[in-house]
Amino acid sequence: MKKWSNKIIFFSLLIFLINISFANAFEVNASFRTQNNPPVLNPIWPITVYVNHIFIKTITATDPNLPQDSLTFIHNSSLSEFLIVQDPPVNPLITDGRIEFFTTNISRIGIYYINISVLDIIGESDSEVIKLNISHNNSAPEIIDFQPNLSRVIMREGELQRFNITLFDFDLPNDVIRYEWYYDGFIIPGQIFDNFNYIADFNSAGLHNVSLYVYDQFNYYDSHIWNLTIIDVLASSGGGEGGGGGGGGASCRANWTCTEWSPCPVYRKQIRTCIDLEQCPRPKNKPPEQQDCLYIAPPTCNDGVRNGDEVLVDCGGSKCQACATCGDKLKNQEEEDVDCGGPCPRPCGLIYKPVFYPVCGDNKCDGIDTLMCPSDCKSSLPLITLFVVFFTLYIVYAYRKLAGILVIVNRKRNELDILSTKRLPTLSAFNNLLLIKKVLDKENKELLFKKYLNIMRNFFSVFFLVKYEFTYEELKKEIKSYQMDSLLRNRIFKLLDSLSKVEFKKEVISFSPFREVISDSLFIIESLRILEEKRYQEFRIKQRKERINLINFPKIIFNKSIKIANKLEITVKEANEYGKKMKVFDQQIVELNVKVKNRNFSSAKEDYKILKEKYNKLPLKFKNKYHKKLINIFNILNSVS
Repeated sequence: MKKWSNKIIFFSLLIFLINISFANAFEVNASFRTQNNPPVLNPIWPITVYVNHIFIKTITATDPNLPQDSLTFIHNSSLSEFLIVQDPPVNPLITDGRIEFFTTNISRIGIYYINISVLDIIGESDSEVIKLNISHNNSAPEIIDFQPNLSRVIMREGELQRFNITLFDFDLPNDVIRYEWYYDGFIIPGQIFDNFNYIADFNSAGLHNVSLYVYDQFNYYDSHIWNLTIIDVLASSGGGEGGGGGGGGASCRANWTCTEWSPCPVYRKQIRTCIDLEQCPRPKNKPPEQQDCLYIAPPTCNDGVRNGDEVLVDCGGSKCQACATCGDKLKNQEEEDVDCGGPCPRPCGLIYKPVFYPVCGDNKCDGIDTLMCPSDCKSSLPLITLFVVFFTLYIVYAYRKLAGILVIVNRKRNELDILSTKRLPTLSAFNNLLLIKKVLDKENKELLFKKYLNIMRNFFSVFFLVKYEFTYEELKKEIKSYQMDSLLRNRIFKLLDSLSKVEFKKEVISFSPFREVISDSLFIIESLRILEEKRYQEFRIKQRKERINLINFPKIIFNKSIKIANKLEITVKEANEYGKKMKVFDQQIVELNVKVKNRNFSSAKEDYKILKEKYNKLPLKFKNKYHKKLINIFNILNSVS
């Protein structure tokens, strides 16, 4: 932040108090500060915090006017967990504050841009837009002890062995733990605790393994495997004494029975249990107790398939919600409004009624005759209706016009807000680069270059509205879509190429080029600021012109209303004339029927041709009325020809 030298002017005031009886004189020295110095916010840099972890960071600001001045930290974050706490100052020349953040809400995870400012007592300020990265630093569960604590467990057939573990998880009790036990790579159903009792059957001699996987809610896991050696146990044999010094041995033939296969699980291995009804010590030919199978997922209400007892895909039936229809009084299934538009046959704004075509001049007050044929109804309702329709059209037109203008004004206002919000980050970046340039020959060059890169990245991110972690090539694409002078754009591209070589190819930057890079960056920032200020002023001028256009809005509405009234008057006249024509058409059909009944067919055929030409010119709704009558006349004339 640019510093201003304090200019203190000392005034010597000689004040004379004169009284009618005596005079006293004395001298007073007073000092006045003629110019305020703005505060300087020291760089904060990007911040990374973790869910369920407390974060505290100290921030500082200086002001040449301290301790006479007073500084306050503020921010624009909408996160309720983001706080800036300011304690009484320890050093009167520096104002301290600390950023505090703690949350347990996983939905907060993401990247946020926050403007942190420091203000003095008269409102001058300095600010920095920081990037806040909220991440989830989850700890995986850890098996810290297991029993039996042996590299290989040796047991006999028929013996019981208990397996158990001791678990540690830093995130407990807020974590959710899941246990999965496996035997020779196949999951053991129903084993969901930290211990497992295993009994080796009499057909399992050999090498096996028991494994345990422990998962948390984010699928971080730890595991342990016990290697088993199961020793074969010889079957006992029966014997008896025989004559002649001979002996005989007893034999046992297994009689197997098995349960039904289990439902096919997601890992596609069915299991069952088979037992020997004869209970032989060493039964043979045991049927398989597991087999491959085809897994079919159970029907759900969101699998995108019509299954179960669903009426349509994922709706209806005993489990899913009712299917959307065009009569459920709900706006769903992409309808434009409740039960109309979209897939529904009824257009929105229309109500289906039986087809009815009123005719003017028939002395019947039907349908819209009150409006279109007032002579048939003989009432004052047409004038009232005409006024209501005219007034409604006027209101609708006025609302749509005003809404359109307001949308344009709001759009321009939003663009103006975007332009104005770029001012503060531009000034902040410019002042921070000046500060780096001033201490370039005093501070560590590598540290200053890292600060420089961070300042430029933040500036480009805010100025060109880039909401992601960009590479320099991606930034070039964003800049190409921004309207600016080609020389300035090429100068920015040249700077980005230089930064890319140093940052990613790890080239060493010397002292003199670094100073030139800073000077070039200052020129670019100042040029962009001037360009944005010019656009800002142009938008202000456009805003004033739009306000002037709003003054002529009532005149435009009045002219449009006159045009609508004229069109409505022409429509009413045309309807009356058409009603008279249809009355003449009805009379001609009556006369044609009289000629047919009187068997004057030659004259009737000529009249039919004339009526047929008039019929072809009628609208479809009137053709429906006369079609059957003309067909009957045609059939009669055709039969006598």
